[in-house]
Amino acid sequence: MVTIADVKNVQTSWNSIKDKWETDHGLNFYTTLFDDVPEIKSAFVKAGNKTDYQVKGQAVRFGRMVTEWIDNLDNEEALVAKINGMCATHRTRGITNVDLFEVALGELVKYIAGKTSFTKAQRESWAVVNGCIIQTMRNYF
Repeated sequence: MVTIADVKNVQTSWNSIKDKWETDHGLNFYTTLFDDVPEIKSAFVKAGNKTDYQVKGQAVRFGRMVTEWIDNLDNEEALVAKINGMCATHRTRGITNVDLFEVALGELVKYIAGKTSFTKAQRESWAVVNGCIIQTMRNYF
């Protein structure tokens, strides 16, 4: 269950990097993600994201999606609809391995922790929120 404190912790930490996501953090995150988790890079290449330009576009879309999720943490119906919409899009590309999404969200937390003064409470809140996101995805797929 996501608490009000979890919402605040996740929003505060995300907001600290969100403004530079499209110009800096997005592509840096994806570069790190692909280096650390080759299976995710393979899934992106399989889906047609092969050039730096395409990857940067995907990074921008990912940041906007995360922002939408975080903005709706206090509205379960809207959050589930947004997660399910993302799942539907990925299903059309044959990308349904929820374990890879779980790894990617864990890598996002590591990335944010490395770029901000991340607290233990924020890390714990991200674990709760990511758990809810992943469970929603498992229910969809």
